[in-house]
Parts: sequence; C-alpha cells; structure tokens
Amino acid sequence: MRLGRGLAPGARLISGYGPTEVAGCETWFKTGRLPGPVEDPARHACLGQPFPGCAAQIRQGQIWLSPPGGGDAVPTGDLGRQDGSGPLEFRGRMAHRVTVDG
Repeated sequence: MRLGRGLAPGARLISGYGPTEVAGCETWFKTGRLPGPVEDPARHACLGQPFPGCAAQIRQGQIWLSPPGGGDAVPTGDLGRQDGSGPLEFRGRMAHRVTVDG
C-alpha cells in the first residue's frame, strides 16, 4: 500500500467509519490488516470491523450498525459486503442524498 510506505517509522494509519445516525458506533480499519494484495485498490474501501461493543451486519446488501451495548440496528444507507471473517467493505451509496428530519 503506497500510503503506508509514506508514513514515518512506527506510525499507524487508522480509518474510522460511521454515520451520525448511529452515535458511538463505528468500524475501524488499520493499514496492514489485509491478507494479501487488493485487486483494484482505487475502487476498494475497507471499513474493517466494529469497535468493541458495537455490531455491523449486512442485510440485503446494506450495512446496518448497532450501538455499544446492543440497541436497535440502524441502516446506514451504504452498500457493503463481507467475505467470511474478512473486513467489512464499502460498495457505494444506496441513494445520492440523505434526508434529515423529513
């Protein structure tokens, strides 16, 4: 990964993902966690795994996140996929706009 090679020795790059509708629930991905090379890195976005206490599910292709300690899962409006125990992947938006408060 080119970005990882440009970091100072010992530095880590961590990416967090989570919509504002699910406060306190995020997934995280750290560079170097992929099992091998990515086929098309320009079109690949890893969301990683949920923070401890949170949960992420794929339902009919859509990402749903649950806040820490349980609670109702909330749809993010994003498409995703996950192969086995691999990282959660972003696959695009379901809609091109988000409706806030009606």
